[in-house]
Amino acid sequence: MAAVVDRDGFRVRKASLRDADDIWGIVREEGWRPNNLQLIRAYMEIAKDGWWVAEKDGKIIGCVMVYSFNETHTFLGYLIVKPEHRGKGIARALKAEADTLAADRAIVLVANEAITPMYLKWGYKKSMRSGVGKYVVTIKNIPVAEAAEFKYEIKDYSEVDWKAILDYDTTFHVIPRERVLRIWFRIEHSQTKVLLLDGKIAGYGTIMPANDGFAVSPLYGDTPEACLVLLKRLVAPLPPASPVYLTIPDSSQAGQTLLAANVDTAKQTVYGYVLETGNSPPLPKWSNAMSLISVSFCFL
Repeated sequence: MAAVVDRDGFRVRKASLRDADDIWGIVREEGWRPNNLQLIRAYMEIAKDGWWVAEKDGKIIGCVMVYSFNETHTFLGYLIVKPEHRGKGIARALKAEADTLAADRAIVLVANEAITPMYLKWGYKKSMRSGVGKYVVTIKNIPVAEAAEFKYEIKDYSEVDWKAILDYDTTFHVIPRERVLRIWFRIEHSQTKVLLLDGKIAGYGTIMPANDGFAVSPLYGDTPEACLVLLKRLVAPLPPASPVYLTIPDSSQAGQTLLAANVDTAKQTVYGYVLETGNSPPLPKWSNAMSLISVSFCFL
């Protein structure tokens, strides 16, 4: 049975997949984009023992997600309380359960500017990494030379050696995350493509429907050119004028190049910072990530 902690006027309990629709309702009402029910279900499968919800009168009014990659690092996301229930200690109660689950692990998240002061008050500190922006772009121009495109081969991930993909992923995120990627790559209607240069992986990216458009999440490449070539291939089949959501670190040269080339059709929807209670896990190619695997904005 899911653990329950009673509070003044509400209770906090562990969530299950049966709560996915209600959690999706909270996320949708909050206006977090891009998101959809399939993504919520994927996150719940990834962090199957790490979701908590707050209830009042039998209705879910808040949620939080915690996922521990290993014995030293935990990621936190989806800490949301419905507006009409804020200021009553519910977020703090949800965070307390997250802290208990994290145990002695360092907690890392990406928080938007509006709620960053709350986390700083709770003892988090800003990471030395660059800030992160969430953008929606109607992509009209991807500035990459035509000759560059012919250098690369692009395959569906299912046609590429799985171990090679995992090895490549750990050049970006040194903590192995095979289970995360297996779940992520099979999200309904998603497509994951791998970029090859001379037979070796030079990048990979996933695109999927989300809200009123499509999310590119993640997109990694060895060079800005590789990122842009892969992005061009990922978005090529989309209907004209489709909104495309990306989560771009400030230090991503490819991301900033894309934004500059589409300045009239790119809009920043949220901006935030990497926050942590300890040292973040190493991300050696942070600046090579054109778009993070995060659509929750609190999950790298």
